[in-house]
Amino acid sequence: MRAPAAPAAHAQQLLAQIGQFLGHPVPPVLAQALRTVPRHLFLPDRIWRGDGQGGYELCDRTVEPDRWLEAAYTDVSLVTQFTEGLPTSSASMPSMVLRTLLLAGLHTLPSPLSVVEMGTATGFNAALLCALLGDQAVTTIEWDAALAKVGERNLHMAGYTPTVVRGDGAAGWPDRAPYDLILSTFSVDHLPPAWTAQTAQGGRILTPWNSAWCCYGTLEATTRPDGSAQGRFHPFAAYMPMRRPRPTTPGPTTADHSTQHATTKLSPWASPAAI
Repeated sequence: MRAPAAPAAHAQQLLAQIGQFLGHPVPPVLAQALRTVPRHLFLPDRIWRGDGQGGYELCDRTVEPDRWLEAAYTDVSLVTQFTEGLPTSSASMPSMVLRTLLLAGLHTLPSPLSVVEMGTATGFNAALLCALLGDQAVTTIEWDAALAKVGERNLHMAGYTPTVVRGDGAAGWPDRAPYDLILSTFSVDHLPPAWTAQTAQGGRILTPWNSAWCCYGTLEATTRPDGSAQGRFHPFAAYMPMRRPRPTTPGPTTADHSTQHATTKLSPWASPAAI
């Protein structure tokens, strides 16, 4: 049984913000999915918003329930977990989630499709996929055991039952391969070989990108008969990198991170990607 839809006024507020960000109204199919899947059910009681100064401010549902609900339906990224003082899991900015689903063409592609999501986290993105494609079409993988448990619980509470796998996203999940679409909710600096191997010929891979010079951009690649993949980078999205689990702490701490800077005249967005 599905959970009640998102509060109408809050969902409409969020859709308006996303439409403003995209520069056009959210397509009806995706708008209905966003109304159907209540984002607040996929958030913990304690979330952190950016404070505009490079840090984070706590929003505690038990102390400020109205402010917490308002944050849940605002087009911002919300940190849900810290590891050694650094954010390691978040509820992604809804406009980024919708933009990725638009790039995947899930508002126009016919069902059935077989989709695997790398990085379950809170489960919200997996729930949207279920709302669009049906529970049986969706597999979601989470390496962090605690996050996998939370994500699966959130999904079941909201009435969605995709296949939830506690495993290494880099290894994929061959049991249900081949997939028509692989979606990653973390960034990578290369395509894991398992991803191309487990994608059907002509299938697509969408993943945020990470490199030594920039953690930004989304790779859209299509698999080819020889097992490789070719596509291009799109100039949107900055996601946390693929990681291994470490002990978590309840909140942020300050840390000194030195960086090195270099420049280039080559625009990465003008270059195709062949993997």
